[in-house]
Amino acid sequence: MKKSKYKKVQLFAPDDWSAGIVQNATLADLDELAVAKARVMYKKVHSKIPANEIDGCSVEELLSNSGIMIDGKLTRAAIILLGKPTAVFKLRPHTTCRNDWHAPRPLQT
Repeated sequence: MKKSKYKKVQLFAPDDWSAGIVQNATLADLDELAVAKARVMYKKVHSKIPANEIDGCSVEELLSNSGIMIDGKLTRAAIILLGKPTAVFKLRPHTTCRNDWHAPRPLQT
């Protein structure tokens, strides 16, 4: 595909929802076992990088190099893939609820 055509297609491509930042998420929201498993998988995928170099990376470096932490903030993908079960609630948009319902009227006989 020509470069000009590719750029036109990119203009109409939808945003990547999974790359969105979860503003109130922290490393404490991540499951330690899931992060350890991600480190093991990262070593398998990037076998050309020495294992001791990957082991020496901080969690922040690992997640940033994996693309699921951007500018020090966790993405939705990080929460979905590595988050504790309760962390998924941080993916919900903040809403306020209003109770506008009215009790039904009694039947007229």
